[in-house]
Amino acid sequence: MLLFVSQLAILSQALPLSFKKAALDTSSSNVLLTYNGGALLSRVEVTIIYYGSSTQDKAALLGYYTSLLASDYMSVFSEYSTGSYTFGNGSVKGTYTEKGQLLTTLDDINDIQPYLRGLVQAGVITPTDNSYFPIHFTAKATITQGGGASCDVFGGYHSNVDVSDISNVQNLYYGVIPYCRTAALDMADAISHELGEAITDPVPGNGWYYLPTSSSSSTPEGEIGDICVGIMDTVADPQNSGNTLSVQKMWSNQQQSCATTGSGGAAPAPDTGGNSSNPNEVYFDSSYASTIGAVEITPIYYGGSKVKLQKYITSFYQYLVTSPYITALQEYSVSGVQDIEFGSVKKAYSDSKTKSKLSQETTLPNYLRGLVKSKTIKPTANSLFAIHLAPGITITSGGAKTCTDFCSLYGNIDISDIYSKTDTLYYTVIPDQSGKCAGLCAISGNVQHDTTTYATAMLVDVITNAWATQSSILVGDICSGQQAALSGWTVQQFWSNSAESCVGGN
Repeated sequence: MLLFVSQLAILSQALPLSFKKAALDTSSSNVLLTYNGGALLSRVEVTIIYYGSSTQDKAALLGYYTSLLASDYMSVFSEYSTGSYTFGNGSVKGTYTEKGQLLTTLDDINDIQPYLRGLVQAGVITPTDNSYFPIHFTAKATITQGGGASCDVFGGYHSNVDVSDISNVQNLYYGVIPYCRTAALDMADAISHELGEAITDPVPGNGWYYLPTSSSSSTPEGEIGDICVGIMDTVADPQNSGNTLSVQKMWSNQQQSCATTGSGGAAPAPDTGGNSSNPNEVYFDSSYASTIGAVEITPIYYGGSKVKLQKYITSFYQYLVTSPYITALQEYSVSGVQDIEFGSVKKAYSDSKTKSKLSQETTLPNYLRGLVKSKTIKPTANSLFAIHLAPGITITSGGAKTCTDFCSLYGNIDISDIYSKTDTLYYTVIPDQSGKCAGLCAISGNVQHDTTTYATAMLVDVITNAWATQSSILVGDICSGQQAALSGWTVQQFWSNSAESCVGGN
C-alpha cells in the first residue's frame, strides 16, 4: 500500500535517521493478518531499476538490498509460509539503469505500468513468479498515484501489472521509491516497508492482509508494514561485519507485536551459490574479480580490411551489450565489487600493420601496451578490447596454437606503469573462423554463428572470471560449445546457478 509522507522517518543530525512515531495500540484484541489465497514472493528475486543514469547512490542501494535480503530480517516473514510458499532469504538478480528518454512527471497507470511492460516486451527484464522490481527515481522526478503526488502525499508504494500476454507469468510486481530525502539510505524505511509488503501481499489485498473485526479497533486495516509504519529498528549486516541495516519493523501474528526478526530465528538459507550439491555450482573468489561492470567493448580488427565480417561483428556487439544476455549475467553481480549492467560499444579500431604470428606472453601484451602509450586506445575499468584476427594470423599461448589447440582466448595485462585511469586492460582474441578454424573449431558450421559464439564465450569468461566450480571450471566453460539463438543472433550459453542449467539469455 501507500507509505504516506507523514509516516516517513524524520531526518536528524545526531543520527542517520530519527523516528518519532509511537507504536500502535494493539493490546485490546488480537491483530491477525489473514491469508486470502493469492501469490506470495517467498524467495524474492530483486532487480533494481534506476530510472536515469543520475539516480543517486546506486552503489549504496545495491549494497543495501543485497545485505537486507541475506539478513535475519527475512526471518520475520517465515511465519507467513503456506502450503505452497515457504519464505526464506531472497537475492538480488541484477540492476537496470534507464538511459533513454526520461519523464520528470510519471503517473502510475499511464506511465509506469506501460514503461514496465515495454521493458518486458523489449527483453530487458524477464519477470518470474518471485520477481520484484523496485524503481528508484532521481530527485527531479514526481510520481502520481491515485491523485496523490510523491514526497507530498506518499513516500512509496508497491503494486502489480498484468503481463500475461507478453511473458510466461501473470503479473509483474514492482515498487516505486521516489527520492524524498538527501541520501538514498535515508529512505530505508520506505525501501524495507515496500519490500515486506510486496513479498507478503504482491497483489494488494490478495495475500496477507488485516481487516479489523470491529469498528472500534485502534489498528487500521492494511498490510504487514502498514500496522507498524514508522517503527524502526536495525539488524546486523551479514555482508559487512560490525555494521547494521536500518529497517522498518513488520507485524508478527505469532509475537503479536511489530518485529524485526521471526520468533523462530533466522529464515531458511537461500538457494544460491554454495548451497547446492550440483557439481556445476559456481563459487565467488574475489581475488579473481574483474572490474568490468557496464562493459565497454572496443572491437580491434587485427589485419585491417582483411578481417572478415566486420560490420556483422560490430552490429552483434551493439545488440549484445543491452540484450537479455547481459540481464541473465547480472546474477553474478557482487555488491561493492562488481555491478554487472548494460554496456556500450566504442568505435572500432582497424589495424592493417600487423604481424602474422602473435604470442599471448610477449608480442600481444607489447602490442596492446603500445596502443595505450600512443593513446590509440584509452582503457577504462569497464573496457574490453575484442580482437578479431584476419585469416592467416595465428596466436600461441603456452606453446598451444589457435585452431590446432584452442579456438579463442582471453586475458588481461597490467598497464599501471603507463596509464593512470585503470590498472588493468582486458582483452579477448577471436581467430578467423573460416579456413583452418572452420574444420577444427566449427560448432554449427556457420562462420557467422561460430564467430559470435566464441565472442560471447570469451566475454562471459572475462566478466565472470571470479566465479568457478570447485574444480575451477568457469561459468562459460561449463557450457562450452552449447549455442543458443537470441533475437536472430547466436550466442554461447553459460552456467546459471539460479536456473541450475546452461542459459542463453532467452
